[in-house]
Amino acid sequence: MQLPYQLYYLIKTHGWLGCAQRNSDGDASRYGGSPRDLTSVRVGISLRPPSACHAGRVPPRLKAWLLLTVAMLKALLRRAFGGSSGIEAFRRNYDADGLPPVTAAERAELSSFSRCVACGICDRGESERIAASGGAYRGVMPLMLSASRSMPDFRAAAYSLGFVTDEALAEKEKSCPADVPMRRIAAFLRAKAAEVGGPWPLPPRTDSLRPERL
Repeated sequence: MQLPYQLYYLIKTHGWLGCAQRNSDGDASRYGGSPRDLTSVRVGISLRPPSACHAGRVPPRLKAWLLLTVAMLKALLRRAFGGSSGIEAFRRNYDADGLPPVTAAERAELSSFSRCVACGICDRGESERIAASGGAYRGVMPLMLSASRSMPDFRAAAYSLGFVTDEALAEKEKSCPADVPMRRIAAFLRAKAAEVGGPWPLPPRTDSLRPERL
């Protein structure tokens, strides 16, 4: 029989078409395998429910539950018998990208690390250190801003912190209008950088910024 394509698609969508019956020429097939006219389809139709057509087929929803159950059991057995922990798996995946994990105590402090308003007051008196580094060190303000930016930049920030001491940061904290905890930020940057390889192994001086231009 001739079946309009739209009706065929509707029947197939609801699962009633798919049990191919023998046509008069003996060819048993399901639509979709060989090229056919899109305006009409000659196909054997059975209006039996899908369960009668696919008796040995696992329902998709049951299959999904089985896969999830197996995955959960594997995770529980791996944890019970000394498998790698979540932190170890995290480090394997993200240490190379410069993304170390953060503890609960460090996470609680992160909000105070974003107080910097980029006023530039902490860069006063830094011209000598900037000149001595040849531009590798650009001042305190960029380091304070880096604590609330991308963690992969922490290794570069730890390298720049090698040009300024904690004593100098303590003095600058006194004049900071936003009460930025500079020494705590510096300690956090150094600690996180150390977990993923330490500061970048760069020379103590670069020529990226000529001192006479300061």
